[in-house]
Amino acid sequence: MKHRVILIIIVLWGCFPALVGLPLPDVQDNKEERLVKADSIDRLVELIKSALIEKDSKRLEQIKNMNTQLIQGNLSLAIQECGKYLKESVSNELSGNTAVSREDIRIAQILAEMYEEAEKSTYLSDKVCKLRKWNRNKKEKWIEANKLWQKGYECYLNYKFNDVINFCDKSKNLYKEIRYKEGEANCFYLIGNAHNMLDEYDKAEQMYKDGLILIVKMKNPLEEANCIRGLGVLNEMLGKYDKAIQLYNDSLAIYRRINDRLRAARCLFNIGAINKKLSKSLCV
Repeated sequence: MKHRVILIIIVLWGCFPALVGLPLPDVQDNKEERLVKADSIDRLVELIKSALIEKDSKRLEQIKNMNTQLIQGNLSLAIQECGKYLKESVSNELSGNTAVSREDIRIAQILAEMYEEAEKSTYLSDKVCKLRKWNRNKKEKWIEANKLWQKGYECYLNYKFNDVINFCDKSKNLYKEIRYKEGEANCFYLIGNAHNMLDEYDKAEQMYKDGLILIVKMKNPLEEANCIRGLGVLNEMLGKYDKAIQLYNDSLAIYRRINDRLRAARCLFNIGAINKKLSKSLCV
């Protein structure tokens, strides 16, 4: 008898909202929202992929509309993710995996469209359009230039700065041949870093400035901030602390706008290091 009473109470408690006129939780609505709204860029890509596989254009449009704020809060990740799928698309196309290549380029295009809506910038859309128009020869040179840049970056991590300059200069020439200015700018930035570490400050400054000119024209906020921060590092090493702090703050503002927390933290560290030097010099 006692168990029956408890069971009746549980049943009635579950029905209580309906009995008093309150709306019942809509489980279906929550499920549908999970199918179109993401909480991270990785999850967003998963949703896009599933909609493409199902050929559900209506759901795909809902995904794009429901995640504009997510893109706005993660502009840096959106740029990097779009670039990743562009590279994979070209690599798969050149290796004969055309079906996978088409899916990759479609994902990149959708991310670019969402970025354009969020940032009011055609930077990524123009990039996708450019690569789609390239013939096989240009795509092969682009992949080769990417590989040379990657070798240069690996040399940078291993303190082989002359090798950085060598690999990135070759990469830059290939990018210039196919008129891929973003690649050129990335090479200028890494070469500038290498010259900086070799104490060749005039050469470093010229590389950063040349890269910045190209990047500003393309409206790529991530690489713009990188070049500005590079100039900040250069000025700090030359003892021009006021100028360095100004440049760090300029790059910090961009990193914060695109929600790149790691690079923003590096700027704050740079500013803190200068302030510590200045406070010590005042105490001497």
